[in-house]
Amino acid sequence: MDRQLSTRESQAIRTIQIIVGAMILGIVVFAIVGLALGGVAQGQSVAPPGGGQAGGLSQPNLLRLIWLVMVAGMLPAGVLLRRMQSGQAVRSVADAEAIDREALLPVYMTMTIISAAMAEGAALFGCVMLLLSGSPMDLIFIALPLLVMLWLFPTPGKWRGFVERVERERSLRRAA
Repeated sequence: MDRQLSTRESQAIRTIQIIVGAMILGIVVFAIVGLALGGVAQGQSVAPPGGGQAGGLSQPNLLRLIWLVMVAGMLPAGVLLRRMQSGQAVRSVADAEAIDREALLPVYMTMTIISAAMAEGAALFGCVMLLLSGSPMDLIFIALPLLVMLWLFPTPGKWRGFVERVERERSLRRAA
């Protein structure tokens, strides 16, 4: 399938690229601020009364644990969301003789933006951790979600791949 994109398809992909790109840029800027101000102005305590211990965990370790739990919940939710959206796309074109690619654009846009927003939430939490701890080690909690966002970054090839998957699933459903 080496079809040229319509003007509407190109504009929609460009719009999603701008949105996801702005999300990524916001994370990068926040991470730079976190590195510059790390440890909240170098050593000023942000620990709550009681020394910042919660269940035997220091505040940075507690935040890291919360991040892991948050990501562990968001990963399956993101996969489920993408499958549900793909299923919606297949159902929306199930009875049509030919697939109207432009009718699939809102589904693709929604799926991409929501998935990127979920990764952005994890990255922002990582930025807060970096800001509070000042530890460059906390950059990993920003880098991993950023990599997911870069992987999700929309391109014409990814759009074509989405349309091909919808067409394939539609063919399989019709054959069954």
